[in-house]
Amino acid sequence: MSSYHDRAEADPQKPMLNTLSATLTASKEVLSREIHGEIVLLDLKTESYFGVSGVGARIWQMLVDGTNLREMRAVLAAEYKVSEETLAKDLQRFVGDLVDAGLVTAGNDSVSNS
Repeated sequence: MSSYHDRAEADPQKPMLNTLSATLTASKEVLSREIHGEIVLLDLKTESYFGVSGVGARIWQMLVDGTNLREMRAVLAAEYKVSEETLAKDLQRFVGDLVDAGLVTAGNDSVSNS
């Protein structure tokens, strides 16, 4: 089991994505490649690039595979030693950062949040 120390830190003041059933889609303007365990993201629209590693890279991999937040949370809980509350907050904030940067769009699927 991996440690959770390498997670991406998000701004604690930022509002979180509210629904676990959100369907996440990488922008068509973003190219991604894995290089030595890090995911490098290039936003063609803004000509900006981002690097994510550790948990952030794992989240990106699941995102491009079509995994929703509820499923991501379950997978990450099984893979990392972290409290459920910390995991939920960090996951939602990190994905919110991706949405705010224009790297990802979030919509709702038909899964209920209960």
